Amino acid sequence: MRGDGIADPMRQLPHMHALIDEAEKVWLEALHTGNEEKDKHEREQLLDRLYAPTTDGAETLNGDGYQAKRTPPPGFEDPAEVEANFDAVARAFGGR
Repeated sequence: MRGDGIADPMRQLPHMHALIDEAEKVWLEALHTGNEEKDKHEREQLLDRLYAPTTDGAETLNGDGYQAKRTPPPGFEDPAEVEANFDAVARAFGGR
C-alpha cells in the first residue's frame, strides 16, 4: 500500500473493505509461483474459499437437499452488524 501512496491505511482508506481488498491482493501475490497452471488453481481455490455462495445461493446452485458445510463465525451472521464493527474499528484507529 505504501507503494501506492497510502502511508496510513486506517486513516486514508474510506472503509475496512478497502483494507480487506488490499490484504487479498497481498495474499494472491504470495501464492504466485510463476507456474501458470498452479497459480490459476491456487487463485481459484482461494477465491472459492473467500467468496463461497451464501447458504441460499449454494442451495440454488446445488439443488434441493444441499446443506452448507460451513456457517459464518460467531459475530459475522448479520452483514449490517459486521459493517458497523468494521466502522467502529476504523474510528478507533483514527479513520473516518
